[in-house]
Amino acid sequence: DHADNAAGGQREGQVFKQQLVAIGFGQVGRFDHLAAKAFRHLNNARYIDYFMVAREDQLAQFYNFRIFDAAQLNNHGWVVTKTKIAYLAPAMMQEQVIIRTQLIHMSDSKLVVEGQMLNQTGQRLKSVVWIEFAYVDLATGRTGQHPDSLMDLFRAVVVDDVYAQPYDERVDNLKAAFRKPAAEPSTT
Repeated sequence: DHADNAAGGQREGQVFKQQLVAIGFGQVGRFDHLAAKAFRHLNNARYIDYFMVAREDQLAQFYNFRIFDAAQLNNHGWVVTKTKIAYLAPAMMQEQVIIRTQLIHMSDSKLVVEGQMLNQTGQRLKSVVWIEFAYVDLATGRTGQHPDSLMDLFRAVVVDDVYAQPYDERVDNLKAAFRKPAAEPSTT
């Protein structure tokens, strides 16, 4: 896909984890007045819910990693400490969208995940989010350190070059990448 390559953040053989989501159904629950504005599109506050649920589902599907099971086992889990989100085009009521996510930064106690919401064909960028998580001890609430096994997993999947860009520059680069027309297939 032209936008994938132009948008950067891809290493050889690496792809975003993505899934098709129906706004207002399935992933987060039934469509209700909290999910929609009077203009019949997703309420801005609900975008993060969709990104978070999609990421959790993708971790389970692609890595067999269940966040809440890991938290119970290790007595540590992740809490959101910061979000940056750009609303670029509305997600309309009952529209199906693609949500794709990738790990863009890791440290011994922090993760940053990028999420992109696209229209059903993947040709129009609707939203971009960076969500920062701190790894915390669930008993004390204090920041903890990721165990070696998690660090090994993170090193295998982190997309290093994305987080080096300031957030606003990343959003501008993605918008520009999605505005470029797809290359015509070669007939030779």
